[in-house]
Amino acid sequence: MSDNADADREALCRRCGACCHEKVRFGGQVVITDIACEFLDAKTNLCTVYPERFQRQPRCSSADRSAEVNGLPGDCPYVAGRVGYRAPVHLADHPEYERAINTLYPERAKTRRGGSEHA
Repeated sequence: MSDNADADREALCRRCGACCHEKVRFGGQVVITDIACEFLDAKTNLCTVYPERFQRQPRCSSADRSAEVNGLPGDCPYVAGRVGYRAPVHLADHPEYERAINTLYPERAKTRRGGSEHA
């Protein structure tokens, strides 16, 4: 891709930060958790290590890869018009997944009980 094409593609991002949160698949449903990547700036929703993100965070995925696994919100420009796309749900809207996610991420459960919140 040319630099202009890359810039145009990057300009699609709305800076919602959802792509930088852990996702968990339960059967056919993907859930966006409230567990943010350590490199996500919670104030700007920008990656603090963007040029090196794939080297610094092995779980970081490109927008194309995230779209392939239904990991981007349904209103994300990167999946707009994608036929058959099944958007993930947000944990905040589906608390029935809370216990399972706390089992997968025990540190989250401890932090939540302690009263502080993840980004």
